Amino acid sequence: MIIQLSKLLSIKTIINNTYAPEICENTCANYGGWNGQWTNAYPAAQKKSVCGCNPCPLP
Repeated sequence: MIIQLSKLLSIKTIINNTYAPEICENTCANYGGWNGQWTNAYPAAQKKSVCGCNPCPLP
């Protein structure tokens, strides 16, 4: 099985850990679900917050 690790730009800017679950669960809903990680730090987050999504099997 091949998997693809996903980092997606969040649908909103994440201000702190309080807001992360709601934003990242919605952002990653169609990409394997949220893995609990997020960042606003460069280089991963160059324009917006980034949510870590679970690996998805490739077709």
